[in-house]
Order: sequence, then structure tokens, then C-alpha cells
Amino acid sequence: MDHISRVLQLTDYIEANLPNVLSVGQLSDWLGVSKWHLQREFKEITGHSIGQYSTGRRLSLAAQSLAKDNYRILDVALNFGFESQEAFARAFKRHFKISPKNLKGQQSWADNIKFQPLTQGYLECYQELKNIEPKLVKFDNMQLVALPRAYITIRHDEAEFNQALQAHWNDFNDIMSQRFPDVTLPHEQCFSVEFSNHCSYATGEFLMMCAACINGPIAHLSVDHSSTESDLIYFNLAAKSYFCFELASHDWVAPFLRYLCEHYLPEQKLALVDFPVLWQGTESGGVKCFLPLSPDKALTSAPSALQGTPQLVAFTPPLVCLKRQQAPLSCHNLSQRLCYFVEQFPELVCDDKSDVQPALMIGDLQARKFNIEHEFHGALATPVASADMNSVQLPEADYLSCQLRGSLTAIGEAMEYVYHYFLWDSPFYQVQGIEWLTDMTCLPNGEYCCQWRVPVKHRSGKKLR
Repeated sequence: MDHISRVLQLTDYIEANLPNVLSVGQLSDWLGVSKWHLQREFKEITGHSIGQYSTGRRLSLAAQSLAKDNYRILDVALNFGFESQEAFARAFKRHFKISPKNLKGQQSWADNIKFQPLTQGYLECYQELKNIEPKLVKFDNMQLVALPRAYITIRHDEAEFNQALQAHWNDFNDIMSQRFPDVTLPHEQCFSVEFSNHCSYATGEFLMMCAACINGPIAHLSVDHSSTESDLIYFNLAAKSYFCFELASHDWVAPFLRYLCEHYLPEQKLALVDFPVLWQGTESGGVKCFLPLSPDKALTSAPSALQGTPQLVAFTPPLVCLKRQQAPLSCHNLSQRLCYFVEQFPELVCDDKSDVQPALMIGDLQARKFNIEHEFHGALATPVASADMNSVQLPEADYLSCQLRGSLTAIGEAMEYVYHYFLWDSPFYQVQGIEWLTDMTCLPNGEYCCQWRVPVKHRSGKKLR
């Protein structure tokens, strides 16, 4: 029996006995090998210890139970092999970064975070993937014409995802040939461009664009700045360095994403927080993945634009909405959207003597759930003393209040730091709701100063109120 087959035999046995907890001694006796040999082989073949794998699978099944069953958390804890609700909550928060009670009724979230069973296909890919040495490549500023669409993570259904992506490319090529019949786009100028959205962690939804670089001789193409799914948009990607992973086959994409998150990033102390990610097919049938990885800033100090430590606040006054605007999808990063909203709402920036400080509300006021365009919605609003029929009361939530100072680009980067680093290492996590910036002033040196509040929940489920 080869090593992978023996590991799969073991994982099948673990799976068949879940939610029971089997010791390494029990497993080694069942397989007829020493505990030392079993642990070493399992770690080499999977990248995980036996305990990590077993716990991850039990917690994933527990998350599914929390999402769909009407059981008490204590019942779920005991059903899945934990000695107490407290021990279960600690393990759950350590593994998934949220409290078990916050997953009640959240089926999409439970599906998105689950730790998948190991398969032969993944383990065979894992042995190949860990031997890939990424190349550092740099793209100059690129002008792209693209067709955007919403996607569900490939983890949900790989075949469905690939079918949707192929249909997306067919539509993009059809539109391009109709709009620009005399233009032939070289293979190496075409990319699938993947973005992350604030809803992605909970819903698994994200924005993907089929895109072509139109720098050089065809840069004269005239494209509308439409944000509708059925039409093309035009946008710029600034010069940037990427880690390029070349995969031998399209079938490696889903295993690669698992390997990336579970092994490569934590082992290399790198993070994927800057988007977009670029994907490109190769003539041999493989795939190149271009990742804008950066050192894990959880290991470094906060950016200077974040002034002091964010504080939790509860009081949010009702607001009168003065006007609304939706940023185009071409404003693909947060700093670009901030610049867009400040340009659209010049009243937002006041001097220190102003009696009324307007606020910028970021988020779709009419959406009942997170969606990929949530953070593209902005509204200029004014706080009022009491609610009336013309006012907007923000959804009930605790808010993390941050003092920001710097250029709009620096402020956007500080906000991204809070999303991707501060929150994940704090007692809080972001929830659906409306963010708002207020008290924005422009300083003599051209920098901006403002208060930013982002809706959060405590990982323990406690409320500030």
C-alpha cells in the first residue's frame, strides 16, 4: 500500500467514526503501525497533524449543525466530542475566528468556512504544489477592458464554477468581437481578474472579471464606464509585483487555493489582502496565478494613518440622507472609492468651525444581505437629534471607532489594515451594516482627518449595550 492510500484509509476511518474522538494510539493499533511512524507519515502527506485534521473536521460538522439545527450550543459541543461548551467555544473561535452562537442560522457562512475532507486528488496535487517555487514578476500599469460578474467560491461546486467561468469568457469574447471586429487580442493579454468583497467571508460571493489588457496599439478602444453586468467596463491596474504560481492543469485550481490558505501563506508568513488576483491560461493547458502577496502585517506595527487604538462605541444618531451615489466597479479598491465619494460629495469635507458635520455612509441602505456591490454604495448624510420620517436609523450594531489621518490613499490602506489584520486579531469581527465616516477635515498639509466607524460584533456574542 502506498503512503497516500494508507493516509486515505486512515482519514476514511476517522470520517466514519466522527464525531467520536480517536486517539493516535487507537489509530496506530487499527493500522498496525507505530504511533511515531503514523504521525510522521500523516504530516508529510497532508501537511496537518492527525489531531489538527480530526479537530478541524469535527468543528466543521459542528458548524453545519449550528447553522441548520435548532440545538443548544452545549448540545452541539457534547455531540461533537467536546467536554464543555467553554472548551468547544475556545476551539471554535481559534479555528474559525468567530463565536459558535454567531453561526446560528448562517448556512452560507458555515459552508464557506468548513474544513474539507481530504481526497486522493487533493493529496496528489499537494505533493506537487509544495514543490512549486513561485516567481516574482512585475506588471507595469495596465489598462483593462472587462466584463464583470458575481461568483460563488469554487469550493461550493467546482464543476458549476468552471461552467460559469467558461460561459463568462464566451460572452466576453462575443461582446468584444461585436464591439471591436478588427481587434485581435493576444493570448498573453487576457486575464480572469478576481476581487475580494466584504461579503466574501460570510457568503462566499466575490466579483470576477474577464478582462483584456489594451495597452499599446489598441489603447484607443472607447469603452463606457458602465457597472452593469451585461456591458463592459474600463479600468486601470497600477504597476505591481506578483508571486506567479504556474499550475500544470486547470484541475489544480481548487487544490491550489486550499494549499495556499492552509499551508503556503502561514508557513511563509505572507498574506493575501491586496487584490485583484490575476489568472491566465497557458497554451499547454495549465494556469498561471498571479498573487499580490505581502508580509503578514499582523506581525508588524499598524500604519501611521491609524491614530491610536480603535475603540468600541454603541451610540449612533439617526441620519438624514441628503444624496446617494454608487461608485463604478472600475473603482476596484477602497482608496479609489474614497477619492470618488469625496469628489462626488465635496460637502463632506468641512473646516473645524462647521456647526454641522456631514457623514459619508458606505453600504447599500436597501440591501437585506451582503452583496458584492455593498461597499460601492455611498450616501451623504447629516446627523439629527431625533428620528423622524425623513431620517435613516442605522442597523443596530456595535461600532468600532477609528481615528484616521493622512492622504486618502493612506486612509484607505489603514481601513484595509483594520479589516484584514486588526479585526482578525481582536475580540471583534465585521458584520453586515453601514460604515460611516464623519468629522472629515482637510489639513493645511493636504492630509485628511476623520472618524471612521465600522459595524462589528464581539466574538463571544456579548453586546456593548
